[in-house]
Amino acid sequence: MSHDTKTSIAPMLSVRVGAKAVEFYKAAFGAVELFRIDAEDGAVVAQLSVDGAEFWVADVYVSLCQEKSTGVLGVLGRARVAMLQD
Repeated sequence: MSHDTKTSIAPMLSVRVGAKAVEFYKAAFGAVELFRIDAEDGAVVAQLSVDGAEFWVADVYVSLCQEKSTGVLGVLGRARVAMLQD
């Protein structure tokens, strides 16, 4: 690994109603969107940053997670970790 390489590990939160989750993190913690994709069905994948701490938020797909939503943002279906190397 060269010294010019930046490696990071960022959590990916799988939620129901990802667009609302993104807005929640922006309002509650001052998160900034670094990257976002909105699917035609309303699903979202977004990379956010809070004071330089990066994380991802993505809609969970019901076929992958059978838990029922019990809250405003829904149930955390899975936790994934993305390892990125620049």
